[in-house]
Amino acid sequence: PAALLSIYMLFAPPAGAGALHLGIWSVALSLSWTAMLLPYNAWGAEITGDYFERNKVTAAREVCVLLGTVIAASLPAALAPLGADLSDALRALALGVIVLMPLTVAFAVIAAPDRPELTRRTRLSLGAGLKTLRENGPFKRLIAAYLINATANGLPATLFLYFVSYRLGRPDLQGPLLGLYFLTGLLAAPFWVWLAKHQGKDKAWTYAMAWACLIFLGALMVDGPEDLMLFVAVSGLSGLGLGADLILPASIQADVVDLDTLETGEQRTGLFFALWSLATKGALAFAVFLAFGGLRIAGFEASPEAANSDGALWALALLYAALPVLLKLCAMRLMWGFPIDADEQTRIRAEIEARAEPAA
Repeated sequence: PAALLSIYMLFAPPAGAGALHLGIWSVALSLSWTAMLLPYNAWGAEITGDYFERNKVTAAREVCVLLGTVIAASLPAALAPLGADLSDALRALALGVIVLMPLTVAFAVIAAPDRPELTRRTRLSLGAGLKTLRENGPFKRLIAAYLINATANGLPATLFLYFVSYRLGRPDLQGPLLGLYFLTGLLAAPFWVWLAKHQGKDKAWTYAMAWACLIFLGALMVDGPEDLMLFVAVSGLSGLGLGADLILPASIQADVVDLDTLETGEQRTGLFFALWSLATKGALAFAVFLAFGGLRIAGFEASPEAANSDGALWALALLYAALPVLLKLCAMRLMWGFPIDADEQTRIRAEIEARAEPAA
């Protein structure tokens, strides 16, 4: 209810609403949405203990996220022939969420019951729990790779509108190009599930990052409207790797939680995904800092009247494409040869179930 109220107040603000209204309801939405997502994501990791089935669960969730993103982004254009402006489209979107979310949440609660508890009733102390967390080598390796890759993804996400407006010179195509990126990510999601089944999650994710590096190098060659088709190709082809970034790390995270459960006797999925959420927000904030800090140093000005120098425009291109490639290469190095593969995860789950206490 708090999230739905916040959505409505943001998307359909009353007349005369200003910065205070925006600030209050933005904070309310952030808090309430986080309170929803933490148990939701942890629940997804606990629905199944199977190494490969977790890919399907995560893929189903993230495909729906992408589908919702595409629908929301295309709604203003879809309603425009009916005479609706942007405010009308946002109001319609808010009402749609208010109607659909209670129905979908109720369906999920009824259709996907909790699995039997396989962990002990006693709990570790805070100190002991954190010590075990620090000693979880696969988790530290995964979270480091995820942080680096999320920062790499955050840079072009932050600078996309600037790049399309000032480097490509086609601000009128911001929406369609962004829609193409999300659409190809949606279509490619089943491929990454298939590849992870045959190559393993860590290798499939590494291949996806390598693909993104290769494609993003093409963005460095974009230098004006005459390169439109090149950037269309970059947007569409780079989007193919989006599904892997959304699906595979979260699925690997569930396997890392299994190792912690085996070592501690506790099911601490919520704690791990809380740290995961914190890492996501931290990486995006750091990406914004790098992006705007770098542009400021280069003397870039985001103004239609500004005459940015070649150096400033090249700084924009390097921050948009080159730096993400370097960061992804570091993440790839961390993930290659990840210690929890299908066989190891199966062994861990078997030990957890063998140690399970009878239901109380």
